[in-house]
This record gives sequence, C-alpha cells and structure tokens, in this order.
Amino acid sequence: APGAGVSAEDEALFLDAMAHAGVTDKISEKLIDAAMALSGCGPAYVYQFAEALADGAVACGVPRAKAMLYAAQMLRGAAANALASGRHPGELKDMVCSPAGTTIEAVKVLEEQNFRGTVMDAVIACAEKSSKL
Repeated sequence: APGAGVSAEDEALFLDAMAHAGVTDKISEKLIDAAMALSGCGPAYVYQFAEALADGAVACGVPRAKAMLYAAQMLRGAAANALASGRHPGELKDMVCSPAGTTIEAVKVLEEQNFRGTVMDAVIACAEKSSKL
C-alpha cells in the first residue's frame, strides 16, 4: 500500500527488493489489517489444524511422527494443488468427496461443528485486534 509520495519507480524498487521473501501484492491501506490476519497470522491457524489432524490420526493408532508427516505432506499437496489449479477451494473439496463416502462424512462433521464459521470468526477477530494496535 504505497503512500501518496511514493513514485512508481520507488514502488518497483521495493517490490523487486522484497521478491525474495515471497509473493508480493498491492492492497489498499484499509485492507492491511484483514490481509495480515490471513497471511501474517495464518500459519498459526494452519499449525493448529495440522496438529489437530495429527492428533486425530494418533487417536486412531497412527504413531505421532507418522501422523505429523502425513498431515504436513497433505497440507503441502493441497496448497500446491490449490495454487496450481486456480480452482475455488469449494470446488476442490467437492472433487474429493465421493457420494456417501468417507470424506463427505468428515466434511459433514466439520460443518456441524461450525468449522468454517469458527475460522472466519478467528480471522475477523485478528483483523479487529490489529486495527486497534
């Protein structure tokens, strides 16, 4: 979110210097807190999710080290697929949910427990806290 006094050349120089850190993207100043709540704090949410996935597998008898590896590799693959395909996450989810299958059963439980609403509320709470700092 370049300020009014930042030239196009200065912006390009900054973006070039930051390219090694990852993907850069221009966003309006009013959306910085929301973007930070997702991209800056999101790794903590993903780590909690990975831990919960692994804990579920451990509860089913999978050794902890293997459960953590499987969770991390699954997240890596799912993220790579989302980025490479450009498809909406809901479409990707639907593609792995067979009718009357195991995956849709698990998705049903997540929906019943308000998984998406809880995640949305967490990002919103984070953005609101950031805007007050």
